[in-house]
Amino acid sequence: MTKNSIINWSDKIIIFSFQAMIFYLPMSTAMVEIFSSIIITMFFVKKTTMSVVNLSHRQPPGHSKIKYLINILKGYKPERHYLNWPIGIFLCVNLLAVVLSQYPALSLKGFIFKLFQSIALFFSFVECMKTKKQIRVFIMLHFMVTAIVVINGLIQYWRVYDFVFFHALLDERVISTFKHPNDLAAYLLIPILLLLSLLAGWKTSRNKNYVSGGNSANMHHQFFLQPV
Repeated sequence: MTKNSIINWSDKIIIFSFQAMIFYLPMSTAMVEIFSSIIITMFFVKKTTMSVVNLSHRQPPGHSKIKYLINILKGYKPERHYLNWPIGIFLCVNLLAVVLSQYPALSLKGFIFKLFQSIALFFSFVECMKTKKQIRVFIMLHFMVTAIVVINGLIQYWRVYDFVFFHALLDERVISTFKHPNDLAAYLLIPILLLLSLLAGWKTSRNKNYVSGGNSANMHHQFFLQPV
């Protein structure tokens, strides 16, 4: 396979995995972890391919292998983005917490496997979700799954058992497809805030003084996904 075909296939697999992950998010932790692993793996395959191929074409004779390796590692540098500095500060604060932790080994494990996993997913999303169509499909899929979760919860409230997993009410509280009501509340927080954000953007776009000229999905894409 050529460099371009590897990159294109990596992007397609990453985009599909993000869509699958957002679908299974309220239903299966195992499937979320599987697709997260696929995304991160294909992201590093893509970055490695770009680094190795680009450097192999311009590596001068007698070039140090150590410097060559350093240049390859530079290929993993994330794209410039509005959130790069906040994420960097957040990483430093968490690293300081690991150093000062009473259980440094356990904290370091969480720092590497959980925090870096989330950051890798973020930059994978930023690099691969480039078009308004991709953003629109992802957001609509998220809202569709959220609607299923809400309807499932309402049916559980009325009939005690839901229709997806046949879970019963937990201490007379709705859990829908989750194991605890707090998990359901935490999940619903993101789509609610996203919906309010899109509605606010749509309302603002109707203002004659709104100079962006884009719809709510375009505003979301520009703010969250465009590099500086």
